[in-house]
Amino acid sequence: MMMTLQAEALLREASAASGLEDFGPDTFREPLRRLVHALNTEARLSADGLRAQHARLVGLLVNRLRVEEVYRLHPEIDSEEIAVAVCIVGLPRTGTTMLHKVLSSDTRFLFPRFHEVRHPVAPDSLRAGAPDDRIAQVEAELKWIVATSPELAAIHPLSSTGAEEEIGLIEHSFYSTSPEAFNYVPEFGRWLGAQDNRPGYSYLLRLLRLLQWQKRRAGEQVGPWLLKSPHHLHYLDLLLECFRDARIVLTHRDPVQTLPSYASMIVALNHLGCETVDPVAVGAYVLERFAASLERATAIRDQFPERFMDVAYRDCVNQPLEVLRRLYAAIGMPFTAAVEVAMESWLEENRRDKRAAHHYAAADYGYTDAGLAQSFAAYRQRFLQN
Repeated sequence: MMMTLQAEALLREASAASGLEDFGPDTFREPLRRLVHALNTEARLSADGLRAQHARLVGLLVNRLRVEEVYRLHPEIDSEEIAVAVCIVGLPRTGTTMLHKVLSSDTRFLFPRFHEVRHPVAPDSLRAGAPDDRIAQVEAELKWIVATSPELAAIHPLSSTGAEEEIGLIEHSFYSTSPEAFNYVPEFGRWLGAQDNRPGYSYLLRLLRLLQWQKRRAGEQVGPWLLKSPHHLHYLDLLLECFRDARIVLTHRDPVQTLPSYASMIVALNHLGCETVDPVAVGAYVLERFAASLERATAIRDQFPERFMDVAYRDCVNQPLEVLRRLYAAIGMPFTAAVEVAMESWLEENRRDKRAAHHYAAADYGYTDAGLAQSFAAYRQRFLQN
């Protein structure tokens, strides 16, 4: 009989591995317990998948312990002021990643890098002179992911030091939609969606303060933050509450195109660690989750129109520099000649035709064009008619 995950055992293992005991605010314990239950009962994990989830959960808990230890050693971290200039939000596959990556070529922005998301605490923050092997660890992880699922490189480019979504930081709070990407855990997702997710955003802010302090300490220029994650589509009200000066860029593309593409990515991720994957069940849950969230997000957008900027996917593809100029004007930052050159270079080096084609069929996930069009009729009528 295959072993199962146990929340208390994971906590003990993390403490033993780190030699630390303070996990920070206890708000993470209930979502951790719920997630562990879902992984044991819903996810249909393979033996390799179970080992991977075990390692991932212990890693998150070890990171929490290290975060609290750094805060204990350096209480001045709490004084770091976080200014978020831009946060990119939208349905997956709507150009959020492209916008995020090209904006990250502007060195005035701070942003979480992949190795910082996976391992937020720099070793020398705990022990002076300690070597930093985080990049090597993440490169080994990415090499395994691409070897196991080559199609992921065509769907979503990965880099150990590149700009990465802050969803990986939020994941340390366990109020995160990340588990829904790697595992079929719909009951956990529904439970999470019904909770007050403020603890997730509070912990994100805690980790951004830590990252900013570490960057300042390392001699990096500290400026406004650039954030991005489709996760925020579910919790736009909390995003606005947490980052009161941020301009939210909402990306728009026809869900008839985006939902099948995203479902195919989730199926590919599920195959990394699940014994069996039901593409139709995955498709149904993806539709359920995002149809409700998009409706709620639109209502919140209408309450605070001055906080938002709408960007069409076709404009990101066909006239990206015009989109970027408009964004810089909206946030009051100069769009300098040097920034334009850097962004033109990034766009040329990362053209979509330089990656392998991403093949999928909507029917594989139980979708029809007519059904998706009906599910998102109001959204399509409002944002996709021009």
